[in-house]
Amino acid sequence: MNVKHQLAIVVWPWQYHNHVLRDAGEFAGGQVREVRSSNSLSVIGIALTKNGRTRLMVANLDHRSQAIRIQSLARGKAEWFQLDGGNVSFARSVPEEFSGRPGQPLTVTQEEVEIHLAPHAIARIDQPG
Repeated sequence: MNVKHQLAIVVWPWQYHNHVLRDAGEFAGGQVREVRSSNSLSVIGIALTKNGRTRLMVANLDHRSQAIRIQSLARGKAEWFQLDGGNVSFARSVPEEFSGRPGQPLTVTQEEVEIHLAPHAIARIDQPG
């Protein structure tokens, strides 16, 4: 791992870690799938599967908003959530309520889906089994 990548992880907002761990923990005992980024110093991700469900978690490590193009999602319905500077106070003050809120509907109809991530935001895309 190079030093630039390590620094990007260190400056990532600490307030998000407990939500990321909770989201990943819901898939304990499942499988981790490879996610490739065309710019891993700026965007990273992990895909988890369990009982036919898929969760993709993507982080914008940059201080600028970014349009993220995601390929190879299964066609069909999904929900996506974003944790960013605009909702992190709510997430910290009532974490259970924040985690239980409904996501924004996302219909995957083609090979590639584009989402927009705020600076240092984390997106979670859930597809049912």
